Amino acid sequence: MKRFYKEASMTEQDGRFVLLLDNKPVLTPMQNPFILPNEEIAERVVAEWHFAEEIIIADDMPVTRFMSTVIDRIIPERETLSTMLISYMHHDGLCYFADNTDDTLYQQQIATRQPVIDKFNDINGLDIKITRGIMPITQSDAAEKFAKEYLETLSALQFAIFYQFVVLSGSFILAVLTFQKDIEPDIALQLSEDEQTANIEKWGDDEELKLKRLQIRKEWAETLSFWQII
Repeated sequence: MKRFYKEASMTEQDGRFVLLLDNKPVLTPMQNPFILPNEEIAERVVAEWHFAEEIIIADDMPVTRFMSTVIDRIIPERETLSTMLISYMHHDGLCYFADNTDDTLYQQQIATRQPVIDKFNDINGLDIKITRGIMPITQSDAAEKFAKEYLETLSALQFAIFYQFVVLSGSFILAVLTFQKDIEPDIALQLSEDEQTANIEKWGDDEELKLKRLQIRKEWAETLSFWQII
């Protein structure tokens, strides 16, 4: 998209902030009012539009893109997205350890993943089960109840960030611990990728997988930056 404005600014309305381009309010791609919840987010959005080049590139405007997603998708589709996230609790990637063909990785996961699961259980009074391989397991009703109630406590912005943590890591457990600052974010992401990392070390790099991991790490870093300003 070609830059069509000269000036980017913001105005405050009842404690919320509106992006202005040439003093005109901006709408989201779905034509919803582009209303921002706090001044720091608004300042970052204004800066993205202010420093945009002659051709506007969406990937260079991560905060604008994120807030548009919150307004256009997260808020109107929250119930559906909540159902999807709760399903992660029953099929959490962190709970699926290496199968019987890779005892070395399994022992590594016992040393690295199991303490994280134990910590999650202790904090939340749960008893999360693990398995070896890909045969599906179903967690307890208490775990599902926890997931449902946890999501209900989140604001729209918090929910959007939490959604990203879950989807990028493949784990409701890691998302909760990251969101609550009970695990270092980099360690959470490393745990979610440990099987991929082991395969790369064993069989060598894969270009497609490499690009996918780089994209995930980029989105993880962006999500962490949003998390710090909500």
